[in-house]
Amino acid sequence: MTVEKRIQQDSVYLEYEKITPYNNDKRKEYPIHALGALQEIAQHITSELKTSPAMVATSLLSVVSGASQQHFQVRYFHNFKIFPVSLFTLTIAGSGVGKSIVSGACFKPLKDVEDALSKEYKREMTEYNQMKNNKLR
Repeated sequence: MTVEKRIQQDSVYLEYEKITPYNNDKRKEYPIHALGALQEIAQHITSELKTSPAMVATSLLSVVSGASQQHFQVRYFHNFKIFPVSLFTLTIAGSGVGKSIVSGACFKPLKDVEDALSKEYKREMTEYNQMKNNKLR
């Protein structure tokens, strides 16, 4: 039995619509103003890449979440355990819509910092190992 037949048999009929890049007239405008400090960045990326504000906002919120995890924690009231802040996101869009390009643009600043820190670490480790080897001689 297909899902559609099962839904029709139930007392509640669920109407759904497949949203594709070519059928986006039914979408509601994304509340980009709700991004606060990220609004201007989201608008810039959206206009530069000519893509969906929702896709850009999802990637930007993922970046902020990932960058914040190490610095902020949340206490859950139902069990009083403390966890790092986290946000799980999923972007569903067709092939060629720009998911990878948007993600790359949003994560680039973090990647640049990570690369710089990695270079610095490797340089410092090389210096440390050279000093260690010199002391052993």
